[in-house]
Order: sequence, then structure tokens, then C-alpha cells
Amino acid sequence: MSHACDVRSAQMCDALATSSQADLDYIVSCRRHKDPPPRFFYVEKELKCMDINPDIGENELELVVVQCTGVAAVVKDNKVFIEWEMPFPHGDPIKGQTEEARPSPKPQFDATFLVPFIRKQKSNQRAIKSKSLKLNLVAKGGFMRSSKTLGTCNVKLSPLDALCSFQAIEKLKDGRNEVGQIEVKVNLRTPITSSGPKTVTVKWMAVEQKVLKPSARAAPKPPVTSKPTVASKSSSKSPSSKPHVNISSIQAAMIDFKIVSAQIDNHKKRGQQVPREMLLEAKRIKNQIDATRSYIQEGGKKTHKEYYNCLSAQYKFLAQQSEKYEKEGKPGKAKVARKKKEAVGAELEKYNS
Repeated sequence: MSHACDVRSAQMCDALATSSQADLDYIVSCRRHKDPPPRFFYVEKELKCMDINPDIGENELELVVVQCTGVAAVVKDNKVFIEWEMPFPHGDPIKGQTEEARPSPKPQFDATFLVPFIRKQKSNQRAIKSKSLKLNLVAKGGFMRSSKTLGTCNVKLSPLDALCSFQAIEKLKDGRNEVGQIEVKVNLRTPITSSGPKTVTVKWMAVEQKVLKPSARAAPKPPVTSKPTVASKSSSKSPSSKPHVNISSIQAAMIDFKIVSAQIDNHKKRGQQVPREMLLEAKRIKNQIDATRSYIQEGGKKTHKEYYNCLSAQYKFLAQQSEKYEKEGKPGKAKVARKKKEAVGAELEKYNS
């Protein structure tokens, strides 16, 4: 965002990077000292992003000729190179060629060219939207033998209208016969039709950090005796030995679980493979529900009070979230947030009654 001169967004991204590194360092420290895993929660953040290649100039186009594949039948023992021709400027198109590659069924070029491209000229913009980049695979000539074109192809540049980079693998043809494939990349600093920074909503994880006393980690272990006393038995069942549980509304989590389960069922009905991330998300929600239930059942009044406070905070958050989605014109997400809020409200009424 600093390249887009948005100082505020750049500072916010730097702050998020710093806090994320601090959370990671805390988790590593807990693992090193064999402490229980810290509690965590998810928040939704709105971040600004934009498509940009900061290393490319405003009036430049970068062409990268990567390689050719499947050309063993036509290359044989000849050295080959790629000739390219841009569709601009009109009447005098820019041309060039790569260095020669050794005879191979998969010749590598990895050649990069910076082509002058004046963005403000309407003719250049029209050429990008409607015309193509021409590529020729040429076998180098020798003594009493001229160079020969082995295959040609055209790569449409229209994706640069909405993207700043794209990669294409096109078929090389000699007339109607396919002789292989060629891989190229084309980059601009920003898309031709630049819409500026976009706001995206991401699910961000935050870790609850606690400062532990040094004596808690360095406390000596009690001596093991053959006949433990009654006091030692009661001390082994102290509340500090219980694992930390990331509690949240059970009914709201059930709604999330039903949504993910319906998505999994839709994939199965269509005969499609269920994404691994979707299965892991369903498993995570189910484990969270089971852990919260057991935590509440095994705990006492303090645990119920903690769960009540969690429900109150979650109810306020969901109310704000539903209003926010309605203002942004996202009725689907607003409906889910309202259902969760109603479920949390019903749980709060049970505790109040």
C-alpha cells in the first residue's frame, strides 16, 4: 500500500505484521516451556489491497519467455530461439528475440524483456484489449542454410485489462499441426482498467497472551513417595491442571457446523471431491462444541459465569456484524449473523431464567 501512497493502510499492515509475529513468538515460547496452548479467537478485519508490480515502471511492459515443451520432434539437433512481436505501436510494432537454447525436447529460455508501453495512448490500450502477442519458435540456420520457423502461436493480451500479471501456455502450430507448447508471462505495473485499492474482509486469528510468573515454570516437582498422603491426592486434582478451552456459544457453533455439513453434502451429491479445508473446518467446529460442553459440565459456578460472559460479548459482536453486513449489501452473511444472534440470545435467556 505504500506504493499506492496510502500511508494509513501501510501502517495498519505493519502493525498487523508486528502483532502476528508477537503471537507466533508467544506460541513458540509456550511450546518450548511445555506450557498449555494459549486461548485464541477469530475476528474479521477489513484490509485494503491492490494489484501492483512495484518493480515495473508505469510506462513499461514486462515479457518473460519461460520455456517450450513437447518440441522434440521438430527441434532435433538444432539450436532454437523465440521471436516475438508486440501489437503496438501501430505501424511499427516492437520486436525482439531470445538467446539461442541448446537442442532439447524442453528448451529453457527464461528471457525477460522490458518493452516501452505508454499507458495514456488510446491506441496502445486498444491493442492490449483486442490484439495478441505473436511468438515464433525458430531453428537457427547454419552454413548454406537459413533459419526456419518451426511453429507459431498468438497470446491474447486482454487479461491485462483487469489483471497486472498473467501466465499463458499456448500451443505452437505449424499450419494445422501441433508441434508443442510455449509458456510465457506478461506483467504490467497495474491493470489497464485500474480500479484502485479494494477492501477485502479476512478472518484473522488473535492469541490471548498471558504473562506467566517465572516461579511457575521453575517450580520444583514434588517428591514421589511410595505411600502418598491424603493431601498429596487432593493437590493432584487442582484446577490449574485442567486444559484451557476456547469456549464460545454452542448453538452458534452448531449453525456453523450445519452450514459446512450442507456444503460437504452438496459436493458429494454432485460427485465432486470435498476440499480438505472444508473437512478440517467441520472437524474443528465439532471438536470445539464437544470441548465447550465438557468444560461447562465438569466446571462449577465459575465456569458457568465465564460462559455467560462469553455469550454476552458474542451477542453484542453478532449484532454489530449483522448491521455491518446489511449496510454492505451482503444479505446472506447478514442472515447467518442474525440466526447466530438469536441462538446466543436464547442461551442467555436460559441463564437469566
